[in-house]
Amino acid sequence: MNSYLVFHSLAELFSVIIAWSMLMVAWNTRRYLEHSYFLFLGAGYAAVGFIDLVHTLAFKGMGVFPGATANLPTQLWIAARYLNAGTLLLAPLLLKRKARTYQILVFFILFGAVLLTSIFSGRFPDCFIEGQGLTRFKVISEYGICLGVAAAMGILWQRRNHFHISVVRLLMASMAALIFEELSFTLYTDVYGFFNSLGHILKIISFWLLYRAIIVMGLQNPYQSLFRDLSQSKERYQTLFDTMIEGFALHEIITDAKGIPTDYRFLEINPAFERLTGLCRADLIGRRAKEILPGLEPYWIESFGRVALTGEPVRMENYSCELGRWYDVLAYQTEPGRFAVIFTDTTHQRQIQEIRKRESQILSQVHDAVIVTDMEGKVTRWNKGAENLYGYTEEEIIGQHVSILYFKEDLPQVLDHTLYQLKAKGNHEMEERCRTWDGKEIRVHLSLSLLLDERGKPYGLISYSIDITERTKALAEAEKAMLLLDALMACVPEGIAVAEALGGRILRVSRMGAALTGKQSEELENIPVEEYSEKFAIFLSDGRTPAPVETLPLMRALKNGEIVKDEIFCVHNSEGQVTPVLCNAVPITVRDGLITGGIVSWQDISALKKAEAEIIKLNQGLEEMVERRTAELLVSKGKYYRLFSEMLNGFALHEMLYDTSGRPEDCRFMEVNPAFEAMTGLKAMDIIGRTVKEVFPHTTDIWINTFGRVALTREPAQFDLYSELFSKWFHISAFSPEPKQFAALFEDITSRVKAEKEREAIQSQLFQAQKMESLGTLAGGIAHDFNNILTSIIGFCELSMDEIKKGSWLDDNFTEILKAGNRAKDLVRQILTFARKSEEKSGPVRVDRIVKEVLDFIRSTLPSSIEIRSAVKSRSMVMSDATQLHQVVMNLCTNAAHAMEDNGGILEVGVEDITVNGTASTAIIPLKPGKYIEIRVSDTGCGIEPDMIKNIFVPYFTTRDQGQGTGIGLAVVHRIVENHGGSIMVESTPGKGSCFHVCLPMIAGLDEKNTQESAPLPGGTETLLIVDDEPSITKFGKKFFKGLGYTVFTSESSRDALEMFRADPGGFDLIITDMTMPKMTGDLLAGEIFTIRPDIPIILCSGFHKKLSGSMDLPGIKALIKKPLDKAELAGTVRRVLDELKNPDEIFKDG
Repeated sequence: MNSYLVFHSLAELFSVIIAWSMLMVAWNTRRYLEHSYFLFLGAGYAAVGFIDLVHTLAFKGMGVFPGATANLPTQLWIAARYLNAGTLLLAPLLLKRKARTYQILVFFILFGAVLLTSIFSGRFPDCFIEGQGLTRFKVISEYGICLGVAAAMGILWQRRNHFHISVVRLLMASMAALIFEELSFTLYTDVYGFFNSLGHILKIISFWLLYRAIIVMGLQNPYQSLFRDLSQSKERYQTLFDTMIEGFALHEIITDAKGIPTDYRFLEINPAFERLTGLCRADLIGRRAKEILPGLEPYWIESFGRVALTGEPVRMENYSCELGRWYDVLAYQTEPGRFAVIFTDTTHQRQIQEIRKRESQILSQVHDAVIVTDMEGKVTRWNKGAENLYGYTEEEIIGQHVSILYFKEDLPQVLDHTLYQLKAKGNHEMEERCRTWDGKEIRVHLSLSLLLDERGKPYGLISYSIDITERTKALAEAEKAMLLLDALMACVPEGIAVAEALGGRILRVSRMGAALTGKQSEELENIPVEEYSEKFAIFLSDGRTPAPVETLPLMRALKNGEIVKDEIFCVHNSEGQVTPVLCNAVPITVRDGLITGGIVSWQDISALKKAEAEIIKLNQGLEEMVERRTAELLVSKGKYYRLFSEMLNGFALHEMLYDTSGRPEDCRFMEVNPAFEAMTGLKAMDIIGRTVKEVFPHTTDIWINTFGRVALTREPAQFDLYSELFSKWFHISAFSPEPKQFAALFEDITSRVKAEKEREAIQSQLFQAQKMESLGTLAGGIAHDFNNILTSIIGFCELSMDEIKKGSWLDDNFTEILKAGNRAKDLVRQILTFARKSEEKSGPVRVDRIVKEVLDFIRSTLPSSIEIRSAVKSRSMVMSDATQLHQVVMNLCTNAAHAMEDNGGILEVGVEDITVNGTASTAIIPLKPGKYIEIRVSDTGCGIEPDMIKNIFVPYFTTRDQGQGTGIGLAVVHRIVENHGGSIMVESTPGKGSCFHVCLPMIAGLDEKNTQESAPLPGGTETLLIVDDEPSITKFGKKFFKGLGYTVFTSESSRDALEMFRADPGGFDLIITDMTMPKMTGDLLAGEIFTIRPDIPIILCSGFHKKLSGSMDLPGIKALIKKPLDKAELAGTVRRVLDELKNPDEIFKDG
């Protein structure tokens, strides 16, 4: 065991020493390397060596860590191997980068400390267990370490070009030995066993190979192994030094005793220095600058001396008089007292800058667009003219491709054609459409030329652009104008010639113009001004004197700019025929008034001359005719004045007056006839010469504009006008006898308008009556069916109430049903009353009931914005027709509702008793002494204007719009009230509302409160026959009369009832029949029964009261009963008719 411990300790110490030696070599060579590979590898192996040292001291048998088992050194071993594999795996990542030294050292110190802390704190997994051997963690870790080292070998091989090949081989062999080392440590079970010893031997081999690769090779062949990068860098530097295009020189500064720079010495220069300065290296090295360049400017020595002594670099551009060139110089300190200079010759650039500066000055003075591009088409120069033309600023366009100035669809043709022409000729001109910055299309004339360098090689392109958009448009318009002129000259039946101003040369002559001279158009074109008279054979109007050139219309238009109109000349054709022509000529000028040409036209007026002679003859005959007509007119004038004075229609002649803008503002009376005076009451002497607004100050502008339109357009107009001043309607016919005058005929149509309104009102009343007739017919049909239904409802309800206990809940229910039936009965009566189908006559009428009926009726028809209030304080009666009283209240309420339909409001109806005596009265209407009932209907609507109140009861007067009122409602109310001996009055405040007061004479009558309770219903033992087509009614009648003691037979068919009566005429004492039945009505049934037995009494019933009118005159009819049937009325009527039959004398006694 002791000998193994010695072996183990020596093996571990060997690896520890090599690991630390690697760190020392890497540390001392770090500044010479461009990467941190060796520094990272050395620091990592140093950390591995430290953990291996602790592992050696902790090995079983060393006794350094009492109580420790073989697990501790095994854990330390695994930790060191993890760190070893990780270092080999990560180190190649630093071959191309340089990390900070302290970061690498701190990383491994912290990582090693973490591993040791986890082991000694017991957190690291167990790796060896006594009696069992290696743990699963330890074995898996060894395999994982092997995989990591194998991966490191692959990465190293990929990046082997960074090392000498001998170093790569040794590193690969070291890592292979490390893999086999770890595999052997997966097999031992005893720390002193064979595989443990084999593993340590492999470890010695691995570290020995690493020692050979880094330490021995690095010391023996530094430039072939560790410093290969440095060697390669030196070679690259030398290559760069020899091939760089910038001049380079290394100098040593020379100072005087005071340390002031006085000169500098050349230590090294590169080939570019010789090329740029023309100086030879052999003549410079070791020599002073002033020796070589005696005239060297002090500025250079001062600047370089400051760099060499202070270490501050400097960059400058100066001119060397000795060498006659410009240089851009960068000087920096290499070490104290020495400086290096890198420079380029900028003489050519300076020259180019000067040239471009002069170019810029020239371009800035050029107003046209100038664009310079390189051979790739990128813009390099752009003047102000280009900016004005295309819209791009110099900053926006420089560097952009010139294609942005063209449309995409034009690019292939433009570029290909332009390049072809430039290659062939070196320059090219063209007209092309271009594109401005905002996409607008312009037409441009382009002049392009190649730019050549001193060797004649093209280096760019210059183009001059001129905007010809307007010129192109003008040429197009001119071309269109010429085409139009040619077409015009071809079709116009006149001679036309166009000449240019310069020289007066004829450009165009129409065919018609040439035909008048007997020549062709081509013979007359292109002739000079001197030959006008000769070629055209132009003579003065006498036809014999040749026209001088200066008198010709075209010549005057060309020379003087004169516009010649309607001058007569003569043209002789080739056959000697003389043709008079009417000439006109105008000059053609441009915007500044410059005459560019002229146009002359001549028209053959031979026919006109002949017509002129004929007109002279006609004038002579016309003068004789005028004399005759003048005499006739004098006679007609007398007749006109007689008609003017005696005509029934008014007549007025006016002169129209206008303001400064030409709009009519008034008119003045010129003449009026006597009928006008009679209609208006105005005298002619008072209004002739005065304006309409002076005579009628309230005249509106609408009439001035109407008559002004007649005077201006001279189109007659007719319209009707109502004059409030004269309270008359006039039909006016206006026409214009002379410009700026109009005459008006006035016809008084007041009577006709009034008659027309009365006719319309009568038609409206007739239409309303027809509507009410139709409504009455409909209401009658509804009333008949509805009364039949109500008869059953009310009748069976009353029968049921006779059978139940008074005051019970069932009695209450039937009471409510009976009330509803009675309300329905009243509703039917109201409908018939409204439809004017009620045949009620004048009699005592409760006013409060009428008011209630009206309010109930209209409540559902008014909008919710109108509130209805009732203030009924009277139950008194008046002698009236209920229908007419109903109409009075309905009309007043309807008018009040119309006054509030827009804004809503309160409709209030009040009824109260008033007394009028000789001294005092509670009524606001003057009445005779007595008792009256006052009906008051008020609203909070728009009210009535004071000047309209006096007319509201006038027939057909209405304040509503056309079609919304007839104007007869209040007139009817007024008539009904007066017919009843009453009075009506209205109070109204505009904007607040109106109140109508109606007072009617009161009559004495019983109040319903004082009516006695009904007596028991009378009965009997007679036999009755009830006939009705409604089964419910016959069923009710049978039950009701049986309850009163009668024997009752029923029939639902009038014909069946007739057969029953024929079978036993003496078996019945009384017949009760409905009026309206199918197949045979009640009156016809009564007639048939009367023929069989004349003494049989018959009672006729109907739900439509009109059907009963006149039925009492039929034979056999003893009584009439209206549906719905009232139980008391029905029992009383039957009993009364039967008793009258038994006691006929009583009938005559009662009268």
